[in-house]
Amino acid sequence: MNADEKAEAKWTRIKSIIDPPPIGLMPEYLWKAKRMCDIYGAAKRYKDAGYDIPYEWLEEFKRLDEELSRRHNVTKLSDEKWKRLEEEFLND
Repeated sequence: MNADEKAEAKWTRIKSIIDPPPIGLMPEYLWKAKRMCDIYGAAKRYKDAGYDIPYEWLEEFKRLDEELSRRHNVTKLSDEKWKRLEEEFLND
């Protein structure tokens, strides 16, 4: 490697530190997990305000839980935890 090639290689390394690539996409499993947190938070706010929680929210929460466990190797909620969630949000 001659002096010009060494200088070019050094500049390339420096440029990669100074000028990093743009931010890409959030991984799918993270936005699904965030969506689950959003659904849970919204359901809690509805329940605390005395409103009925749309059952579709719980269905979406459950679907996301299944997808995360099946496709992304994230631990699925146990049946016992599901029962407690349903009792917390669907029963008075």
